[in-house]
Formats: sequence, structure tokens, C-alpha cells
Amino acid sequence: MSDAADAVTGITGGSVIINCAYDLKNVKTRDSAKSFCKMLGSECTMVTEVKNDLWIPEERFSMIDDKSLGLVSVLIRNLTVNDSGTYRCKADSTWFQEVKFNVEQ
Repeated sequence: MSDAADAVTGITGGSVIINCAYDLKNVKTRDSAKSFCKMLGSECTMVTEVKNDLWIPEERFSMIDDKSLGLVSVLIRNLTVNDSGTYRCKADSTWFQEVKFNVEQ
């Protein structure tokens, strides 16, 4: 887990890829199902997830886990200002990276 949240900016109507890196040496993290959630108050509401290294397409969100690089990538399409907020990349029940995301018009 990084100490400070990464900052990412997107533009309304556009797309963005958010990358979350994890430690390949941590076997539990590497082998766990990954998910991406948005913080709403003290709760983190799941947006999308990936299992078995396959894309799980959602309407606007897609996610893939490259275990050879230790990198989870989340694609968000058709951005809206409502997508702005704090997100977390999670492995199993623990989070390993936080991203502050802002969508500009």
C-alpha cells in the first residue's frame, strides 16, 4: 500500500485508465481476486472486480490484473463529474492503493 493517494484527472465524456501496483512478493495479494471501489463516507462501494485474470466488463468500468507485472488496471469510460472521488484498489479484504480521481468539464 502506498503512503499517499495517487491523483488522477479525467475530462467529462472521456476515458481514463487507473493503474494500481502491488508487491509481487506478497503471494496472498498476488493470488487474490482484485476489486475497485469508491469511498462513500466510511464505506467503500464496489465498482468492478476481476477474477482469474479475465476482463469482467461492466457498463462503463473494466478491470484486469497483470500478475506478471503486479499491476491492476481499471478503465473508466464516458466519464461524468459524478465519477470524481476517492477510490481504492483492493485485494481480498484489504486495500493496497488509494486514488483521488477528479473529472473536469
